Amino acid sequence: MSMSSRLRTWWRAMRSGRAVDAQIDDELRFHVESRAEDLMRGGVAREEALRRAKAELGSAAAARENTRQAWGTRSFDDLRADLRYALRMLRRSPGFTAIAVGSLALGIGANTAIFSVVNAVLLRPLPYPHPTELVAVTEASTEQGGIDTGLSYQDFDAWRQQSHTLSDLAGFQFHDLTLTGNGDPVALDTVIATPNLFSLLE
Repeated sequence: MSMSSRLRTWWRAMRSGRAVDAQIDDELRFHVESRAEDLMRGGVAREEALRRAKAELGSAAAARENTRQAWGTRSFDDLRADLRYALRMLRRSPGFTAIAVGSLALGIGANTAIFSVVNAVLLRPLPYPHPTELVAVTEASTEQGGIDTGLSYQDFDAWRQQSHTLSDLAGFQFHDLTLTGNGDPVALDTVIATPNLFSLLE
């Protein structure tokens, strides 16, 4: 069976199991008739030829099952049966159905949120040229369990002058400031950075 014929068979199996069964029965009937004609040409009566042909080919149910497996439609039949059974069970227990749908929705939402964070932080590269060459350097206190203690400008300037492994070094620090003037005060998230920060990221 060609790939196009197999795909058409799969599609028919998904749309209608009865249509596929009818096609399988037609195929089996054709083989029985062909074998019976061969026996009849050898002198066997038609009824006896049909009986022998059916006995040689096996039962119709077994042949139908083997044909489904050869065509690759058995998995669709099993899936359709499982879906029908699941729908019947869900209709019988509306409370369980509501809990199952709610749990599924929460699980999908949580996974989507987690993936969005992981994709933005870990998977998606930084929006700068040569993102793999960017590194973050900080100073931590071993006495405080490795907590980032920040860095004075004097230490930063010493690092930049003495570094032989980094092409450039820029510093920045986050600040929460309040903008006042006309109207109500507005809280702003600001960054104080060294002048070479933007050139380093270009």
